[in-house]
Amino acid sequence: MLRTTLLALLLAIPAAAQVSSPALPVDLPTLDTLRAPQVEEAVRRTLLDAAWLTTDPGFVGATDVKVRAHRIGQRFVARVTPLVQGVAVEGADRVIVVDDQGLRHVGGRASLAPTGTFRLGEGDATAIAVAGVKGSLIADATVERVSGLARKVWLATPTGLRPAWRVRVPTWRIQDLSDVWVDADTGAVLKKQATARLGEAAAPTAARIFEYAPAADGLEVADLVDVNLVGVRGVVGGPLKGDHFETANCCKFVVCNDNSQDCLQNIPAGQTAKDVATCATQQDIDDGIAVESVIQPPDGIPSSALPIPAQFASFVPDPLYVKVVFCAEIPRAHSTPAEGDRPAGWFFTPVDGDRANATKCGEAGADPIGCAAEEDEFAEVQVYHGTQVFFDHIRSVLDGGDTFCLGGQSQLCETDGSPTLGDDGEPTRPFHIATNVLFPEFDTQALFTQIAPPNFGGQGRGAEPGNPVIIDDFQRLPNAAFVPALEGGPVQIPPELQAFAVLFNRPFDSNVYFQGSRDFAYDGDVTRHEFTHALVHSFVPGLASLGRDAFGSHAESGGLNEGWADYFSSSFINDPVVGDYAGQGLAAGELGLRNNDNDKRCPDDIIGEVHADAEHWTGALWAIREEHLGGGGDVKALDRALLEALAQSDNDEDMTRAAGRAEAAIRTAFGDALADFAHTEFVERGIISCQRVWPLAVVDAAGTGITVTRKDILFQPGIADVGVANFAPSVLQFRVDVPAGSAGFTLKWQQAAGGGGLGGGGGEAPMAVAVAEVPVDDAAAHIEWRYEGASGNLAVPYLNDAALDFNETTAAVTLGAADDNGVQAASFTQTLTSDPCAARSFVASIVSLDGGAQLQNIDIDNIATDVACPTDDGDGDGDGDGDGVDEGCTCNGTSKSSASLGLLVLAMLGLRRRRR
Repeated sequence: MLRTTLLALLLAIPAAAQVSSPALPVDLPTLDTLRAPQVEEAVRRTLLDAAWLTTDPGFVGATDVKVRAHRIGQRFVARVTPLVQGVAVEGADRVIVVDDQGLRHVGGRASLAPTGTFRLGEGDATAIAVAGVKGSLIADATVERVSGLARKVWLATPTGLRPAWRVRVPTWRIQDLSDVWVDADTGAVLKKQATARLGEAAAPTAARIFEYAPAADGLEVADLVDVNLVGVRGVVGGPLKGDHFETANCCKFVVCNDNSQDCLQNIPAGQTAKDVATCATQQDIDDGIAVESVIQPPDGIPSSALPIPAQFASFVPDPLYVKVVFCAEIPRAHSTPAEGDRPAGWFFTPVDGDRANATKCGEAGADPIGCAAEEDEFAEVQVYHGTQVFFDHIRSVLDGGDTFCLGGQSQLCETDGSPTLGDDGEPTRPFHIATNVLFPEFDTQALFTQIAPPNFGGQGRGAEPGNPVIIDDFQRLPNAAFVPALEGGPVQIPPELQAFAVLFNRPFDSNVYFQGSRDFAYDGDVTRHEFTHALVHSFVPGLASLGRDAFGSHAESGGLNEGWADYFSSSFINDPVVGDYAGQGLAAGELGLRNNDNDKRCPDDIIGEVHADAEHWTGALWAIREEHLGGGGDVKALDRALLEALAQSDNDEDMTRAAGRAEAAIRTAFGDALADFAHTEFVERGIISCQRVWPLAVVDAAGTGITVTRKDILFQPGIADVGVANFAPSVLQFRVDVPAGSAGFTLKWQQAAGGGGLGGGGGEAPMAVAVAEVPVDDAAAHIEWRYEGASGNLAVPYLNDAALDFNETTAAVTLGAADDNGVQAASFTQTLTSDPCAARSFVASIVSLDGGAQLQNIDIDNIATDVACPTDDGDGDGDGDGDGVDEGCTCNGTSKSSASLGLLVLAMLGLRRRRR
């Protein structure tokens, strides 16, 4: 193999010589002096040279590339995004490692051959995307002047590139915020993914905060510690903005900078609330100069855009006229001057508590602690410090210094890690952090009272602009999120929605902290978890949430994202428990209480939800960490190796691939002993090649009935969630064994339709069930899902290489009426011709025909039959009819007896149910 000099690598790599082998050795005597931009340019030159096709034939067609390189220890990991015809390709990144061994192509070989052309315009694509997302702020994208929400992309599929518009659909609630990929050739929805990120004087840095978080059993002011905030800029009295981070708060009332009363209704395009107003003080409110943060769309909104349960839908006017509050996202924390022995700085009293009553804040009788907690300045200071300290730690782990910065729209830095400054001398793009974010209170009963006509005991509001439904208070959300930037633009939306736009039209990546009964910004575990999401986005910006494989759908990509976030957060403070302050009292949520020191495994603990499906991954990583530390190992070195594995991830990374990368990185850094331990952990936890089949029913010891192991909860994705066009298979398949004499079985559960309102509802999410009979003694048998068609997006079930005879119409699930919480009873009956002699085994896969749903208490009933072998009457034929002729009613052979009348009736009932 040829070797080149460092100068050749940086200026004019002779790619024709280098690409003769996948391993491209390069002599790098001064690797320590390299900077990311130099590596990025070298990689770009290499991949755009025609000779690169010898190594990577699928790269033909690339007209340019975007390269982002990160130093990790003594190597660089570069992620290459191809451009075809000037348009970025999603899902076909190449990963290149550069170290003292040379340049290696370690991941990504998808074909860049287009399989369609861009025919559909941006407006039409936006209309299609908006129509498929519940709760959109846009009433009718074909009528309203809406642009900039979409951008052209190529989307990689197994058969090549599909032209697409990636549309960010604005929604009333941040948890509904979605990106939708619309095929720019056919108009089909290819996939949908939740997008649920001044002066010359010395800046004041002194602050008093909790070192990591308040104690789990409650907030104590005595636990505060004195610190100096790092990187803070500005003068005394200025907002909390630093070299790499800036904070904002939720402001329910503002003072307009122009002294008007309508500045929030007339925000210029490209600006946000913080550009036209400041947060109001209580004195401003008392003096009558404060403006409440409200939006009132003059043309109303479609009734489907609000989370109103289906049972109330018939009473709702369409369009519905509303006046609704929102959080104006503006900095509230400003540094205070020196006083006595206390220096100038950031000294605020923490106040964290839920509201003790339902009285609106600002009105007589409102709970003072709960209301103060929803707008406190302390949250900004606490989260700034926690994020900055963890950022410095990550920098140290990656390169031992302070040169690393987040990529994308998170931060903008110079090669030495310092912030890039604008003409005003201020950082151009510090990472944005919003605290205390609240949402309008969509109380369905209160809404119904306003909307219902007077003869139904209501107020008859919402049908006319002058008599709108009024949503004038906020609700909390026990959660936190990383929200990536909207990358289309420039954005044009109706002006009355501009104030609300910051929730979806973020020109920057950001972390957003909400409140449950406790403030999530107070908890350092949450802070580090969410910042790690930003780190993952910087390394692998296209990392998906849901995927699909031979067993069906899966949440492994999203689970890895959550798992990395949990692990690195916990590793920093050497504590496996995540969210033990904010998570107190939570049954579920973004950061309910989790423990990395666990014995979770696949498929036992898999439910199709990214946080839950991450726990066996974090359990394995924590066990590897404990093994490494027990042998005297350096945890920073281990975390550096794991970050290298993370940086090499594919966009559709699954846990088998991730485990292979982690094991290889550990073997390179620490040798075989720790790597072999890691491999054993990955295997024993079902991380490598998990058989996702749940043993729902097994024949009992007596052989006459079944023992059921109920699945308590399962998240069923919709077809757009996993990028299929016909139906989406469940995350788990179900193994069902039935005893001899079974006439069939009924699969049943309770179902809450996906996309419904806060009180449930949202309409039916139709399902079907694919069933295949498998050998009783084959414990590994399962339905194999394949993805066919021109775009590889038609899910087709197979068994033993033969396509199943599956029709989603005749295999449809029966759904009952929704209760007040939007929950429906669901059932599917599989009828069988009774065999009195043999037990039988089946596997079943639930499939979504449209939207997703949450399935609870998945259970099964065996259908017994009275068909049985009569007692032998002594004539020797074993059938008990005395005629001496063996008619097969014996368990020595195949029964020829017909099904009973009861079985026939059951079969007819099953057919009747499926026709509904």
